[in-house]
Amino acid sequence: MKRLAVGTMLALALVGCGSSDEKKDAGPSFAVDEGVAPDTRTPGDTTAADTTTADAGVDAAGGDTGAPPDVAVPPDAAVPDVAADVAPDVAPDVAPDLASDVARDSGPDAVAMCGRIKCDCTFNGKKLAGKYKVVTVFPDFKVRVVNVFEDLKVQKVTVFPDDCGEWQEVDVFPDFTVQFVDVFEDFSIRYVNVFPGLP
Repeated sequence: MKRLAVGTMLALALVGCGSSDEKKDAGPSFAVDEGVAPDTRTPGDTTAADTTTADAGVDAAGGDTGAPPDVAVPPDAAVPDVAADVAPDVAPDVAPDLASDVARDSGPDAVAMCGRIKCDCTFNGKKLAGKYKVVTVFPDFKVRVVNVFEDLKVQKVTVFPDDCGEWQEVDVFPDFTVQFVDVFEDFSIRYVNVFPGLP
């Protein structure tokens, strides 16, 4: 009786499920296929939803960031930070040069220019009074003799050439050397008998 009951149940099971050949053509099956992992998420699990939101470039408030998926814009890549980094490198190099030029030209020791000669009667740091020697090469000054519009009035003296424009010609131990030229002079002179100096 037990064998008959077991055989009947087996027959009913085969009839209800069909044979293995019929199973392939029977349509969708509820059995788990071998290469597909089952869905193991719990009903409250939102891991996949969070990943999708982050990949789509959507921020926490739900707005579109405009960034493509998986690309984040770091906050320190902003342009003002780059400008702040460049400005300190440029300013220290430029400022001291400008400051030194202004101080040299307008400081308490600065001397104004009277034409091509400084108003303290010097040229390139040499006083334009004293003993001079005429040379043809490597002079301290190249001068041109003119009759009008001179830069310096020169009086030839024989002793004590101490005042501006008083020159005494010597062959040895000069205070400065002079080359007389017709063009490309450092400054021009005019010989006078009285009142030497700056015009």
